[in-house]
Amino acid sequence: MTIKKAIIIIILLALGAGVVMYFYGKRMAVYEVSQTPTAVEQAVQQAKLKAEADAWDTAIKKTQSEDKDFDGLKDVDEAKYGTNPEMFDTDKDGLSDGAEVNLFKTNPMKADTDGDGKKDGREILDNTDPNKK
Repeated sequence: MTIKKAIIIIILLALGAGVVMYFYGKRMAVYEVSQTPTAVEQAVQQAKLKAEADAWDTAIKKTQSEDKDFDGLKDVDEAKYGTNPEMFDTDKDGLSDGAEVNLFKTNPMKADTDGDGKKDGREILDNTDPNKK
């Protein structure tokens, strides 16, 4: 290879590297700018977060107004079943009043619905039926 050809190759490689670095640098600059939120985007994000927090507060207040003890049984239904609207588990068997009525179909006023000597919550943990002896 002649010196002339070697110089041309070096110049072409240098130019090629320069072009690549130029476009790579531009792409990185665009990426960095696009990843930095503007003041408007930050304000929008903060407004969304505040709206979400307000929605949660409203939902909790509504739930609390309908179910003071958060046991899954509305206060009006607690009166129907005779359970305490201020106690999560009226019969203290390990199951919430709402779970007993809505899920397991057990008596929320009796710790041992089927009378077999095991509390309803223990029977659920043992994978036995709290409604059958």
